[in-house]
Amino acid sequence: MAEESIRDQALRLVEHVRAAPGAANEDAIDAFRARSAAHDSAIQWAEDYLELLPRMRRRSFSRAEQRRIRLEAWWARLWEPQRLGGAAAIVSVVIVLGWGGWHLLSLDEGPPIVASPPESVVEAFSTGRQHRKIALDDGSVLWLDWNSSATVELSAVDRRVTLEAGRAAFEITSDAERPFIVIAGGLTTRVTGTEFVVDRRYADAVEVIVLEGSVAVVANGDELSLRAAERARLKNSTLSLETDVAVSGLDAWRDGRLVLRDATITEAFDALKPYSLYRLDTAQLSGFSARVSGTYFVNRADDAILGLIQTHKLVVEQQDWDLILSPPRPSRPTFR
Repeated sequence: MAEESIRDQALRLVEHVRAAPGAANEDAIDAFRARSAAHDSAIQWAEDYLELLPRMRRRSFSRAEQRRIRLEAWWARLWEPQRLGGAAAIVSVVIVLGWGGWHLLSLDEGPPIVASPPESVVEAFSTGRQHRKIALDDGSVLWLDWNSSATVELSAVDRRVTLEAGRAAFEITSDAERPFIVIAGGLTTRVTGTEFVVDRRYADAVEVIVLEGSVAVVANGDELSLRAAERARLKNSTLSLETDVAVSGLDAWRDGRLVLRDATITEAFDALKPYSLYRLDTAQLSGFSARVSGTYFVNRADDAILGLIQTHKLVVEQQDWDLILSPPRPSRPTFR
């Protein structure tokens, strides 16, 4: 089902529930959300849209735009057929050439000319086994990691991105009148101009890491303010803050690299998972003390995984593309 079709349904459903609140209608909302991540995002979009709609500002034209509009209207009135005829037309043209320019410059400004904001522009983007750089119309840049998908909506009121899956990095152009909002699962990030990463690659957690500037994140009624080198994580409906995060190399995936610094072996495999054809089970490595540092190419993640297995002599149980990893077996002592 197309994204716009889902949003149309969500908008009608939310409007109906607001008009006739009740337990049955709330259950209908919950059932709609449960159908898929796209349905859940559509309900969030509809609720936000209906909240913002009454506050939408009308766009004011600049004085230069107002003067141009009045000039075009004045010429249109002057050349109406019923206003001109025969010799009168010639006389009118002469008069216009003689004093029309001065008259136009002296036109009363009058009340400001305003117009309703244009409709939102909505675009959907996705990647497979590659990353992608997307230049947005407002000058901002969106980077999508491997196997990621996002919907971008730009309007006169705000700029909004819904990250349905994967990971995205943002370089936001400052616009105080149009905040930039990123929705990922139950976590909402609001900024005006900064650089940050949103990670939704794992089913049980969503993260926001600030590389430069500051952002505000909201989840389940809780709000945190983040600055550079800080991370917010939403896991099991709990929002937490981590400071002094090592952000150097954190966004190296935009260049096709993965930088690990003193990571646990489990963290290393978790970082390589999204770029691998293998499905890794690392549960049995909990507590294994090996550490990993190095730079890897994401398009050779499988080679890196096999290299780590060999280097640390891990035990592997393989079933097709599933790898179950265990710590190395203790060697038997040799007696002489």
